[in-house]
Amino acid sequence: MKRTSIILLLLVLACMQAGCASSNERLGQQQALAIAWKALDPNTLSHDMESWEINEARKVVGGEIVSEFSMPSKENCLGPRPPDNQPIKVSSEYWYIKVLPHPQVWRPQKDTAAPSSMPIVPEPNIKSAIFLIDIYNGDVVARKLTCQDAP
Repeated sequence: MKRTSIILLLLVLACMQAGCASSNERLGQQQALAIAWKALDPNTLSHDMESWEINEARKVVGGEIVSEFSMPSKENCLGPRPPDNQPIKVSSEYWYIKVLPHPQVWRPQKDTAAPSSMPIVPEPNIKSAIFLIDIYNGDVVARKLTCQDAP
């Protein structure tokens, strides 16, 4: 009996070590940021993550932020139309990720003999992007893209 208990305990520990009990694991911040970038990339002009800065990355409960996603995003964003937002569960946990494009910067021109700089406006169309990511399964539950007004 004692031997059976030890074997059972070892099996449970081995399973936990191997990730068998991963249903309760929460996404880390870096995983959430990678998911947000993957969702944002099709709507960017640069397709360059370095053109963006993380303004906020925090864990929230749905009830804290549900009203922020109640209004639809502007429709004049470039790229494909984002999927419709899913219902936000007021008692569920999420990653709230807000990214902003870097402002105009002066960057050295590559592959030139003379050291010169040129202005770069990384993302002239999108003002901000906010994502709500399920903390357990990584689904993008809601997103809000705020784009420049059409000229």
